[in-house]
Amino acid sequence: MGRGQVREKPRTSVSIDALNEQVQLFKREADLLYQANGQPDAKHMSDRAEQYVQRLKGLYSHRNEAELIVLDEQIQADRLLLQAQIEREINELRKRVAKLELVNLPPEWSEILVTMIRAGTFTSHINQVRLLYEQMMRQWNNEVAAYRERLSELISEQNDLSLSSLQRFSVRINQLTKTHLDLNDQRRTLEGGVQQTEAWQEVVNQFHELMEAIQRLGEPAKHLLSQLQEIEVNITGTFEKHPSEAFDTAPQYKKLLSQLEQQIEGFASQAERKFNREQENYRNLLIQKTGVKPAKLWQKIIYSSHNPDGVYGNLYQAVEEQMADLLDELSSSLEREQIALIALRTMPIEHFENDGEAMEQELERIDGILNSLNDEYTYLAEGATSPNIRNAENFEHWLDIVVRMQNELRNVHAAIQQIREPPEGLSFSPDEQLVINALTQLGANTNLIRLRQALDTVSEDTFWSVVKSLWEKQIVEVNVKFQ
Repeated sequence: MGRGQVREKPRTSVSIDALNEQVQLFKREADLLYQANGQPDAKHMSDRAEQYVQRLKGLYSHRNEAELIVLDEQIQADRLLLQAQIEREINELRKRVAKLELVNLPPEWSEILVTMIRAGTFTSHINQVRLLYEQMMRQWNNEVAAYRERLSELISEQNDLSLSSLQRFSVRINQLTKTHLDLNDQRRTLEGGVQQTEAWQEVVNQFHELMEAIQRLGEPAKHLLSQLQEIEVNITGTFEKHPSEAFDTAPQYKKLLSQLEQQIEGFASQAERKFNREQENYRNLLIQKTGVKPAKLWQKIIYSSHNPDGVYGNLYQAVEEQMADLLDELSSSLEREQIALIALRTMPIEHFENDGEAMEQELERIDGILNSLNDEYTYLAEGATSPNIRNAENFEHWLDIVVRMQNELRNVHAAIQQIREPPEGLSFSPDEQLVINALTQLGANTNLIRLRQALDTVSEDTFWSVVKSLWEKQIVEVNVKFQ
């Protein structure tokens, strides 16, 4: 062979019948793939196979060896492409199967949907809607069980997947995919139902808490009770008209209840301030009018919004005990002076400096005063009741009578002492002597403000009564300056 010549590759003869078998096999596989997925590349292969069939029919008439060889090479190349497409389709189907798994519902969903919401006027409507979601959840679980059986069968068959079963397998996957989507849609609906049920449970709990808080506040908070009842009526009315739509309105009513809760908290603060003012008023009246030392009063009571009746009960009990102590002191003083008067009546007349008739008149006067004080004591004892305690004016009037009796008893005591032990000169009551001692310590040029501060243990009424008495006896001199 000369230089520059190319040796030709030996050609193998192609049997037209064998080629026909390859073309028919390629045609069946391409058609099956296209029927299975309907994709454009599969359609292209199916069209190519049809072209090969038509070309092969033409070659039967003139049997051109070169064309047979070319056709054979094209078919072999396309079969490799077709097999790759078939493998890819099988892998895609397996991926689709893997995505068909379903996640179980959270166990707390069941607990939320099967638990009846706390009983109340409007909760029966809420529970009716909740029951619908509970039924949906049970139906979902049943459908998922059947779905998983079908999916399990599909998974077991995918290992033996072939081209001939692709179309049937793909149809089953499509059916399960639709069911999968439907079940996930139902799952999202259930999730919304669970969230709404939880929201209504919070609303109901908040409603009952506010109702209890308002009831604790009592009659002054009746306007807040009216607002809460109005919310209750609105919820009931909304559910009666459109139950399903009303189930979405929990946030709206939660907001209204939160606003009402703020009002209740503000009202509770006012109630606390009112209680503290009332307690301070009792304490100040007892200190200023009767001279009780703060240390001898009850320990201050801390207000509790959870038990307002209890704290008020404790306050009134403490005041009643203080009133009982004052009554005991008055009773002891009365009894002591009555015994002293009886003792004077039994003493011989010569013991007294005054004549007998004048002395008898004085004793009768003192006896009359004590009898009158006895009547007043009975009046005070009968008036030491809860209604008088709870009415500030009545309580203050009660204390005024106590103070007047205390002063009268001091005067009686001084009169009896004067009869029993006639003084050589001026005599002073214990309170008068206390003021004189304070004046001695402060000096002659002191003023009433300093004197009052020095005698802070003496009640206001007693102080001014003693100053007046000493002024009348010309023991003290009071200068009034007007600017």
